[in-house]
Amino acid sequence: GGRGWYTITIPANASTTTMWLTFHNGAGGWDSNPEGVAGEKGHYLIPQKGAHVIKDSIVTQVETGMDPVLVVTDLDGTLVGDDAAHSDFVDRWLRQLAPRGG
Repeated sequence: GGRGWYTITIPANASTTTMWLTFHNGAGGWDSNPEGVAGEKGHYLIPQKGAHVIKDSIVTQVETGMDPVLVVTDLDGTLVGDDAAHSDFVDRWLRQLAPRGG
């Protein structure tokens, strides 16, 4: 992972279809997913095999089969000064592009 990120690889057998995760900071604090799935507040559901990102309590599967991305931003002046566009870009970068090696 990068700064502030952790990467884990969990081997799964052929019959594994889903996985539940919970996180602990090692100092007594649990990360509680505020939404939860199917009444499992505090747990994160990984719905299928593959790479996933958990950011802001949201599980996102990383798109596969795509090349890494090199980003050169704001050549057309549409990102700087547009807080919503900047926020959308950062979210997309952290959930999809950076985990793919971008």
